[in-house]
Amino acid sequence: MKKNIVLLLLLFAFSNAFSQSAADQKFRLADSYEKSGDLQNASRLYEELHKEFPNNQVFFESLARTFLG
Repeated sequence: MKKNIVLLLLLFAFSNAFSQSAADQKFRLADSYEKSGDLQNASRLYEELHKEFPNNQVFFESLARTFLG
């Protein structure tokens, strides 16, 4: 039983780490779009990130910046 719980916790930790890594890559791509002036693609990616992580202030502020720019 303890073995199953540990395995489940490890699986959750790895899936969470992968999700953060994918979000980090998406954020870097959106930032790159924004810096090159492609606000449409930047805002699309920032919006996806904001929907996935609604409490992340950086994603929200980045999205707002693309609407203002």
